[in-house]
Amino acid sequence: MKSLIFTFLLSIGAACFAIFSPVLAIEQGGGDRDQKAVKALPLSPVQKLVFDQFHLKNVMPGQTLHYLFERKGVFGDDYTDKIDLFIKGGAAEARTVGFRFFSGNRRRPYQDLTEVTSNPLLVLYFNKDVWDLARRIKARGVANYLRNRILDGMGKAKEITKSVCVLAGREVPGQRIVFEPYGADENRHHLVHYSGIRYEIVLSDAVPGALCEIRTVVPYPEEKTPAHFLAKLKKSGMFSLAEEVEKVNKLTQTAAPLFVERLVFDRVSRTGREGD
Repeated sequence: MKSLIFTFLLSIGAACFAIFSPVLAIEQGGGDRDQKAVKALPLSPVQKLVFDQFHLKNVMPGQTLHYLFERKGVFGDDYTDKIDLFIKGGAAEARTVGFRFFSGNRRRPYQDLTEVTSNPLLVLYFNKDVWDLARRIKARGVANYLRNRILDGMGKAKEITKSVCVLAGREVPGQRIVFEPYGADENRHHLVHYSGIRYEIVLSDAVPGALCEIRTVVPYPEEKTPAHFLAKLKKSGMFSLAEEVEKVNKLTQTAAPLFVERLVFDRVSRTGREGD
């Protein structure tokens, strides 16, 4: 068994890890090929629920898990897409999983993973968010820092509350986790209007693969980005981010978020063929 927690503990400098090496190699576009030694840290109850459970015990080889993804916001880059997990073999404690992660120009060609127990989307989703944010703030070198803040934020989340999932038109019980990874970060000002990101995860043993929903919510910022910081962005050549900041600064105060991304379980198919 390989715990998904190691993906968040390893340095971003290495692209060839024992568990999720294809994930980081693709996101980085290459990099240092050296293996890094990793020490297992004590996991919080939330981290155990997310990274260290047999989420795939209720799906069988030959089945495909289908998920829907949607992004809506004020930046004009809304889209919808799909993600599929192909359960290709292995025991409940060590599945082999293939992926179709998005389509067209957005598709990420992740390789098959072996000996997987936890739902790998609980890593891939946050990895996607880390790299998307690093690109938006033009700071790819901070991807590992952002990843560690997500792990820390998840570890500090105190409550696992009751929730519900909709499965085949009926409600089933679930567990809900909410955390803000950058809320207390001393460097949060560098993330401008992204510093208030909130994550919401809903898991349920009744849902195939256990993952019901993940949401990324970027709320309207409590304070506008000051002019001197905006000037610093422009001086550093970060014109696209500066343009985005100016757009946010001009928005009328609203309770609506700047954008929301949502991954939700759709269905499970029996054939497991990648054309489904």
